[in-house]
Amino acid sequence: MSVLLSVKDLSVAYGQVEAVKGVSFDLNEGEITALVGANGAGKSTTLLALSGLLKPKGGQVLFEGQDLTRLKAHEIVRRGIVQVAEGRAILTTLTVHENLVLGAYTRNDRAGIAAAMQRIASIVRLPR
Repeated sequence: MSVLLSVKDLSVAYGQVEAVKGVSFDLNEGEITALVGANGAGKSTTLLALSGLLKPKGGQVLFEGQDLTRLKAHEIVRRGIVQVAEGRAILTTLTVHENLVLGAYTRNDRAGIAAAMQRIASIVRLPR
């Protein structure tokens, strides 16, 4: 299996408070991975940094071999990393499936979108 996402020595701070310090991991294509930890351990902060919504203080994020560390959030979305908020009821009139499809709005390749949705559907059963 090939490495899809590689995080190397990631650090993220809120002002003087370092919320994430030296986190490193690789995510392989085709695997399901969970980020687990206690409240306040930095899980959400890590995900916000991966999606570009928070800028890392240090470290590197590589997706399909491309460095995302200094890119803006919308540039990261175009490369295929999207964060879907959980439990926030942002788009309550849409189904789970429709909310996930929104993550593909910058793509123009129907085959790529269909393949991504098929991968998601193979993991969880989604209502339409």
